[in-house]
Amino acid sequence: PDVVNLTLVSADKDSFTVAWERPEVRFDYYGIEVTGHSANSSERAEMRGAGSCSSGTIIHPNQTHVTCSHIHACTKWRFTVLTYTNGPPVRTSLGASLSHIVVLGQEPDAPTNINIVAVSPSLRRLEWQLPRKVPQNIGTYVVNICDNFTSCDGEQNFTVCTEHETIERWLDFNSTTETSYCVRIKARARCGEEAIHSLAVTEEVKAPFFEPPDALNLSLEDVVPGSFTVSWEEPAGSFEKYWIETVHEKTSTGDLKHYNARSCANGTMLPSNQTRVTCDELETCTTVSFTLRTLVDGPPKRSSRGATIKNIFIPGKGYRALPEYAVEL
Repeated sequence: PDVVNLTLVSADKDSFTVAWERPEVRFDYYGIEVTGHSANSSERAEMRGAGSCSSGTIIHPNQTHVTCSHIHACTKWRFTVLTYTNGPPVRTSLGASLSHIVVLGQEPDAPTNINIVAVSPSLRRLEWQLPRKVPQNIGTYVVNICDNFTSCDGEQNFTVCTEHETIERWLDFNSTTETSYCVRIKARARCGEEAIHSLAVTEEVKAPFFEPPDALNLSLEDVVPGSFTVSWEEPAGSFEKYWIETVHEKTSTGDLKHYNARSCANGTMLPSNQTRVTCDELETCTTVSFTLRTLVDGPPKRSSRGATIKNIFIPGKGYRALPEYAVEL
Protein backbone atom coordinates (compact mmCIF):
# COMPACT_ATOMS: atom_id res chain seq x y z
CA PRO A 1 0.00 0.00 0.00
CA ASP A 2 1.08 3.62 -0.52
CA VAL A 3 1.02 6.33 2.13
CA VAL A 4 -1.90 8.76 2.22
CA ASN A 5 -1.85 12.58 2.10
CA LEU A 6 1.87 13.09 1.52
CA THR A 7 2.36 16.80 2.31
CA LEU A 8 5.18 19.34 2.36
CA VAL A 9 5.15 20.74 5.90
CA SER A 10 7.94 23.31 5.47
CA ALA A 11 10.91 24.27 3.32
CA ASP A 12 13.53 26.23 5.24
CA LYS A 13 16.88 27.78 4.30
CA ASP A 14 18.71 24.44 4.27
CA SER A 15 16.04 21.78 4.94
CA PHE A 16 12.53 20.57 4.18
CA THR A 17 10.02 18.47 6.11
CA VAL A 18 7.35 16.16 4.69
CA ALA A 19 4.58 14.25 6.46
CA TRP A 20 2.04 11.57 5.56
CA GLU A 21 -0.65 9.29 7.01
CA ARG A 22 0.17 5.63 7.60
CA PRO A 23 -1.70 3.22 5.34
CA GLU A 24 -4.06 0.81 7.11
CA VAL A 25 -2.78 -2.30 5.33
CA ARG A 26 0.13 -4.13 6.98
CA PHE A 27 3.71 -3.48 5.73
CA ASP A 28 7.20 -3.73 7.28
CA TYR A 29 9.05 -0.43 6.65
CA TYR A 30 9.28 2.70 4.54
CA GLY A 31 11.98 3.54 2.03
CA ILE A 32 12.65 6.96 0.55
CA GLU A 33 14.10 8.16 -2.75
CA VAL A 34 15.32 11.77 -3.08
CA THR A 35 16.55 13.33 -6.35
CA GLY A 36 17.21 16.96 -7.18
CA HIS A 37 18.95 19.54 -9.32
CA SER A 38 20.00 23.16 -9.15
CA ALA A 39 17.03 25.52 -9.35
CA ASN A 40 19.10 27.80 -11.65
CA SER A 41 20.79 25.16 -13.78
CA SER A 42 19.86 24.77 -17.44
CA GLU A 43 21.66 21.40 -17.65
CA ARG A 44 19.53 19.88 -14.87
CA ALA A 45 22.33 17.58 -13.67
CA GLU A 46 20.67 15.14 -11.25
CA MET A 47 21.69 14.89 -7.59
CA ARG A 48 20.76 11.83 -5.57
CA GLY A 49 20.21 12.24 -1.86
CA ALA A 50 19.34 15.51 -0.11
CA GLY A 51 21.71 16.14 2.77
CA SER A 52 20.62 13.87 5.61
CA CYS A 53 18.11 12.04 3.36
CA SER A 54 20.04 9.50 1.32
CA SER A 55 18.14 7.62 -1.36
CA GLY A 56 17.36 4.14 -0.04
CA THR A 57 17.11 5.28 3.59
CA ILE A 58 14.84 2.92 5.59
CA ILE A 59 12.28 4.43 8.01
CA HIS A 60 10.36 2.73 10.82
CA PRO A 61 6.73 1.87 9.84
CA ASN A 62 5.31 3.93 12.73
CA GLN A 63 7.05 7.12 11.59
CA THR A 64 4.89 9.58 9.64
CA HIS A 65 7.26 12.47 8.88
CA VAL A 66 10.89 13.12 7.97
CA THR A 67 13.14 16.20 7.78
CA CYS A 68 15.90 16.37 5.16
CA SER A 69 18.56 18.82 6.39
CA HIS A 70 22.01 20.16 5.39
CA ILE A 71 20.87 20.66 1.80
CA HIS A 72 22.68 22.64 -0.91
CA ALA A 73 21.42 26.18 -1.46
CA CYS A 74 19.08 26.91 -4.36
CA THR A 75 18.09 23.34 -5.22
CA LYS A 76 14.83 21.74 -6.32
CA TRP A 77 13.90 18.26 -5.09
CA ARG A 78 11.56 15.32 -5.72
CA PHE A 79 10.76 13.25 -2.62
CA THR A 80 9.25 9.76 -2.90
CA VAL A 81 8.20 7.47 -0.05
CA LEU A 82 7.49 3.78 -0.65
CA THR A 83 6.27 0.96 1.58
CA TYR A 84 8.01 -2.44 1.66
CA THR A 85 6.71 -5.86 2.68
CA ASN A 86 9.40 -8.45 3.45
CA GLY A 87 7.56 -11.45 1.98
CA PRO A 88 8.51 -13.80 0.55
CA PRO A 89 8.34 -12.40 -1.97
CA VAL A 90 9.55 -8.84 -1.13
CA ARG A 91 6.99 -6.37 -2.39
CA THR A 92 7.22 -2.62 -2.94
CA SER A 93 4.47 -0.05 -3.44
CA LEU A 94 4.35 2.25 -6.45
CA GLY A 95 5.34 5.18 -4.22
CA ALA A 96 3.88 8.58 -3.40
CA SER A 97 5.86 11.63 -4.52
CA LEU A 98 6.19 15.35 -4.00
CA SER A 99 7.92 17.38 -6.71
CA HIS A 100 9.31 20.93 -6.99
CA ILE A 101 10.41 21.22 -3.37
CA VAL A 102 12.66 24.33 -3.49
CA VAL A 103 15.30 25.00 -0.83
CA LEU A 104 16.44 28.61 -1.21
CA GLY A 105 19.46 28.56 1.09
CA GLN A 106 20.81 31.21 3.46
CA GLU A 107 20.45 34.85 2.46
CA PRO A 108 23.75 36.55 1.52
CA ASP A 109 25.52 38.80 3.99
CA ALA A 110 25.22 42.55 3.54
CA PRO A 111 27.46 44.29 0.96
CA THR A 112 30.59 45.85 2.49
CA ASN A 113 32.90 48.87 2.26
CA ILE A 114 30.62 51.63 0.94
CA ASN A 115 32.63 54.47 -0.59
CA ILE A 116 31.69 57.66 -2.47
CA VAL A 117 33.78 59.52 -5.06
CA ALA A 118 33.12 62.53 -7.29
CA VAL A 119 32.75 61.82 -11.02
CA SER A 120 31.84 65.36 -12.08
CA PRO A 121 30.77 68.57 -10.31
CA SER A 122 27.18 67.26 -10.08
CA LEU A 123 27.65 63.47 -10.20
CA ARG A 124 28.90 61.14 -7.44
CA ARG A 125 29.62 57.42 -7.60
CA LEU A 126 28.72 55.02 -4.79
CA GLU A 127 31.00 51.98 -4.68
CA TRP A 128 30.83 48.83 -2.52
CA GLN A 129 32.25 45.33 -2.23
CA LEU A 130 30.67 41.87 -2.40
CA PRO A 131 29.07 40.40 0.72
CA ARG A 132 31.51 38.25 2.67
CA LYS A 133 29.21 35.21 2.50
CA VAL A 134 27.43 34.63 -0.82
CA PRO A 135 25.62 31.25 -1.02
CA GLN A 136 24.15 32.14 -4.43
CA ASN A 137 25.29 34.21 -7.38
CA ILE A 138 24.41 37.89 -6.94
CA GLY A 139 22.17 39.12 -9.75
CA THR A 140 21.55 42.77 -8.89
CA TYR A 141 21.88 45.32 -6.10
CA VAL A 142 19.01 47.46 -4.81
CA VAL A 143 20.18 50.92 -3.70
CA ASN A 144 18.07 53.44 -1.77
CA ILE A 145 19.32 57.04 -1.47
CA CYS A 146 17.74 59.59 0.89
CA ASP A 147 18.63 63.28 0.84
CA ASN A 148 16.13 64.14 3.57
CA PHE A 149 16.47 62.08 6.74
CA THR A 150 16.65 62.49 10.51
CA SER A 151 18.82 59.48 11.33
CA CYS A 152 20.53 57.00 9.02
CA ASP A 153 19.72 53.71 10.74
CA GLY A 154 17.20 50.90 10.70
CA GLU A 155 14.42 53.32 11.66
CA GLN A 156 14.75 55.35 8.44
CA ASN A 157 11.72 55.05 6.15
CA PHE A 158 13.30 54.17 2.81
CA THR A 159 9.99 54.05 0.94
CA VAL A 160 10.20 57.85 0.56
CA CYS A 161 13.73 57.67 -0.90
CA THR A 162 14.84 57.09 -4.48
CA GLU A 163 15.43 53.45 -5.41
CA HIS A 164 17.85 52.16 -8.04
CA GLU A 165 18.73 48.67 -9.25
CA THR A 166 22.08 47.85 -10.83
CA ILE A 167 24.10 44.80 -11.87
CA GLU A 168 27.35 46.66 -11.09
CA ARG A 169 29.03 47.18 -7.72
CA TRP A 170 28.69 50.94 -8.21
CA LEU A 171 26.02 53.52 -8.93
CA ASP A 172 26.25 57.11 -10.25
CA PHE A 173 23.69 59.59 -8.92
CA ASN A 174 23.09 63.34 -9.08
CA SER A 175 24.19 65.06 -5.90
CA THR A 176 25.21 68.34 -4.31
CA THR A 177 28.72 68.94 -2.95
CA GLU A 178 29.08 68.66 0.83
CA THR A 179 25.53 67.30 1.18
CA SER A 180 24.93 64.21 3.34
CA TYR A 181 22.93 61.23 2.04
CA CYS A 182 21.58 58.15 3.79
CA VAL A 183 22.28 55.07 1.67
CA ARG A 184 20.95 51.52 1.99
CA ILE A 185 22.25 48.71 -0.24
CA LYS A 186 20.94 45.14 -0.54
CA ALA A 187 22.18 42.34 -2.78
CA ARG A 188 19.57 40.32 -4.66
CA ALA A 189 20.22 36.73 -5.67
CA ARG A 190 17.98 34.50 -7.80
CA CYS A 191 16.93 30.95 -7.06
CA GLY A 192 14.72 29.80 -9.90
CA GLU A 193 11.70 32.10 -9.84
CA GLU A 194 12.41 33.24 -6.29
CA ALA A 195 14.40 36.35 -5.30
CA ILE A 196 16.59 36.26 -2.19
CA HIS A 197 17.56 39.57 -0.58
CA SER A 198 20.70 39.93 1.47
CA LEU A 199 20.95 41.71 4.75
CA ALA A 200 21.10 45.48 4.22
CA VAL A 201 24.02 47.81 4.85
CA THR A 202 23.04 51.37 5.78
CA GLU A 203 25.49 54.25 5.94
CA GLU A 204 25.56 58.04 5.89
CA VAL A 205 27.88 59.49 3.23
CA LYS A 206 28.83 63.04 2.25
CA ALA A 207 29.23 64.10 -1.39
CA PRO A 208 32.90 65.15 -1.79
CA PHE A 209 34.27 67.99 -3.90
CA PHE A 210 34.98 67.03 -7.48
CA GLU A 211 38.69 66.83 -8.30
CA PRO A 212 39.26 67.13 -12.05
CA PRO A 213 41.03 64.19 -13.71
CA ASP A 214 44.60 64.37 -14.96
CA ALA A 215 45.55 63.83 -18.60
CA LEU A 216 46.71 60.30 -19.46
CA ASN A 217 50.01 59.11 -20.90
CA LEU A 218 51.71 62.51 -21.10
CA SER A 219 54.81 61.95 -23.25
CA LEU A 220 57.58 63.86 -25.00
CA GLU A 221 57.29 63.45 -28.77
CA ASP A 222 60.10 65.62 -30.14
CA VAL A 223 62.83 68.07 -29.14
CA VAL A 224 64.55 70.49 -31.55
CA PRO A 225 66.65 73.62 -30.92
CA GLY A 226 64.43 76.09 -29.07
CA SER A 227 61.29 73.95 -28.78
CA PHE A 228 59.75 70.63 -27.80
CA THR A 229 56.45 68.82 -28.48
CA VAL A 230 54.38 66.82 -26.02
CA SER A 231 51.20 64.74 -26.44
CA TRP A 232 48.67 63.07 -24.13
CA GLU A 233 45.36 61.23 -24.05
CA GLU A 234 42.14 62.91 -22.97
CA PRO A 235 40.94 61.64 -19.54
CA ALA A 236 37.49 60.15 -19.08
CA GLY A 237 36.30 62.55 -16.36
CA SER A 238 34.57 65.91 -16.68
CA PHE A 239 36.57 69.15 -17.17
CA GLU A 240 36.44 72.36 -19.26
CA LYS A 241 40.00 73.00 -20.46
CA TYR A 242 43.72 72.36 -19.97
CA TRP A 243 46.13 74.68 -18.19
CA ILE A 244 49.90 74.47 -18.85
CA GLU A 245 53.08 75.62 -17.12
CA THR A 246 56.69 75.53 -18.33
CA VAL A 247 59.61 76.25 -15.95
CA HIS A 248 63.40 76.00 -15.79
CA GLU A 249 64.49 72.97 -13.78
CA LYS A 250 67.17 75.11 -12.16
CA THR A 251 68.66 78.59 -12.52
CA SER A 252 72.11 79.83 -11.50
CA THR A 253 70.61 80.81 -8.12
CA GLY A 254 69.00 77.39 -7.65
CA ASP A 255 65.44 78.69 -8.09
CA LEU A 256 62.79 77.68 -10.58
CA LYS A 257 62.23 80.21 -13.33
CA HIS A 258 58.85 80.38 -15.09
CA TYR A 259 59.08 80.57 -18.87
CA ASN A 260 56.98 82.92 -20.91
CA ALA A 261 57.32 80.92 -24.12
CA ARG A 262 55.12 82.17 -26.92
CA SER A 263 53.01 79.03 -27.27
CA CYS A 264 53.37 77.77 -23.69
CA ALA A 265 53.21 80.89 -21.53
CA ASN A 266 52.37 79.99 -17.94
CA GLY A 267 48.61 79.95 -17.53
CA THR A 268 48.01 79.21 -21.23
CA MET A 269 44.63 77.54 -21.70
CA LEU A 270 44.02 74.81 -24.27
CA PRO A 271 40.63 73.43 -25.39
CA SER A 272 39.55 70.13 -23.82
CA ASN A 273 39.71 68.26 -27.15
CA GLN A 274 43.38 69.15 -27.79
CA THR A 275 45.91 66.37 -27.13
CA ARG A 276 49.19 67.84 -28.45
CA VAL A 277 51.16 71.08 -28.10
CA THR A 278 54.54 72.47 -29.21
CA CYS A 279 56.33 74.89 -26.88
CA ASP A 280 58.73 77.14 -28.81
CA GLU A 281 60.99 80.20 -28.44
CA LEU A 282 62.76 78.51 -25.49
CA GLU A 283 66.29 79.31 -24.39
CA THR A 284 68.71 76.71 -25.77
CA CYS A 285 71.04 74.57 -23.64
CA THR A 286 68.64 74.66 -20.71
CA THR A 287 66.59 72.02 -18.91
CA VAL A 288 62.88 72.62 -18.39
CA SER A 289 59.83 70.87 -17.00
CA PHE A 290 56.34 70.87 -18.48
CA THR A 291 53.14 70.52 -16.40
CA LEU A 292 49.66 69.89 -17.78
CA ARG A 293 46.55 70.27 -15.61
CA THR A 294 42.83 70.02 -16.30
CA LEU A 295 40.57 72.84 -15.14
CA VAL A 296 36.95 73.13 -14.02
CA ASP A 297 35.59 76.68 -14.08
CA GLY A 298 33.28 76.09 -11.13
CA PRO A 299 32.18 77.64 -8.95
CA PRO A 300 34.39 76.85 -7.22
CA LYS A 301 37.19 76.93 -9.78
CA ARG A 302 39.42 73.82 -9.47
CA SER A 303 42.38 72.23 -11.24
CA SER A 304 43.78 68.71 -11.22
CA ARG A 305 47.04 67.82 -9.49
CA GLY A 306 48.79 67.80 -12.84
CA ALA A 307 51.07 65.52 -14.85
CA THR A 308 54.66 66.71 -15.29
CA ILE A 309 57.53 65.84 -17.63
CA LYS A 310 60.89 66.72 -16.08
CA ASN A 311 64.42 67.02 -17.44
CA ILE A 312 63.55 68.20 -20.96
CA PHE A 313 66.88 69.42 -22.36
CA ILE A 314 66.53 72.13 -25.01
CA PRO A 315 69.50 71.66 -27.40
CA GLY A 316 71.32 74.32 -29.35
CA LYS A 317 71.55 74.62 -33.10
CA GLY A 318 72.73 71.48 -34.86
CA TYR A 319 71.35 69.05 -32.24
CA ARG A 320 68.20 66.95 -32.50
CA ALA A 321 67.71 64.23 -29.89
CA LEU A 322 65.30 63.00 -27.25
CA PRO A 323 67.27 62.86 -23.97
CA GLU A 324 66.26 60.97 -20.82
CA TYR A 325 63.25 62.50 -19.13
CA ALA A 326 60.82 61.60 -16.38
CA VAL A 327 57.03 61.84 -16.20
CA GLU A 328 55.59 62.66 -12.79
CA LEU A 329 51.90 62.23 -12.04
